[in-house]
Amino acid sequence: MNDEEQLARLRDAPTNGPDDLIERALAYAALDHHEEALVDLDAAIALDPAFDGCLALHLRGDCLLALGRVEEALGAYERAIDGGARRWEAFLHASLAAWDTGSAEDAIGWLDRYLALEVSPRDDGDNEDDDARGEARVRKAHVLAELGRDAEAVVEVAAALEDAPSPELLEEAADFHAVVRGAWADALPLYERAWDEDPTPGLGLKLGFTLANVGRDADAIEQLRAVLEAEPELQELAQSEGWRERLRDPSILERL
Repeated sequence: MNDEEQLARLRDAPTNGPDDLIERALAYAALDHHEEALVDLDAAIALDPAFDGCLALHLRGDCLLALGRVEEALGAYERAIDGGARRWEAFLHASLAAWDTGSAEDAIGWLDRYLALEVSPRDDGDNEDDDARGEARVRKAHVLAELGRDAEAVVEVAAALEDAPSPELLEEAADFHAVVRGAWADALPLYERAWDEDPTPGLGLKLGFTLANVGRDADAIEQLRAVLEAEPELQELAQSEGWRERLRDPSILERL
């Protein structure tokens, strides 16, 4: 079924309440028809703005952000959060919108507001991701680093990893140290922990590059050979300019 056929079916679909309207809005948004999604979201908000944790208001912000209407998006997120929204994504997107308006302090403020919640928004019964608070701290670290507040950023990342972090969160924290700070020695143990728990190919590539950047060339070559033999399609990525720039000595790639 092509996009036009999907749109025709969506437009003819009956809607019997906020849940149906939100479901159709999400389908419209997936097809990049954000204006039509907004119509359904506004209808859902008119029926019950608090439905499912102010989800329609939160999604309204997402659609507005996709349309480049950043100030309006920020207003929608603020209204959702003030109305009781507790999903991590609402706070994250509010922070990103605030950053886009040039307000770094507001970007941090939305993250701090999330971190001040007594109960994780991920505990709403549908979302099983327990890393939300850690994600908030890593995102806050990125903002702090952009402001030149590196010491505070490092503290936030350390705090993010205090409570049994998942491999994904370990990787995010390692990425921060490696890519943002260039602190490869700090990134290495985090990549290693993540790799031990969930050895995905992309993570293996990052671990290999990190080993190279801390001077462990033999281990780096062994790691990279194993990953690239298992996933040959990563060869092009490893040799790409963006990835080569991460290496202190790109010539190691010629030794694989």
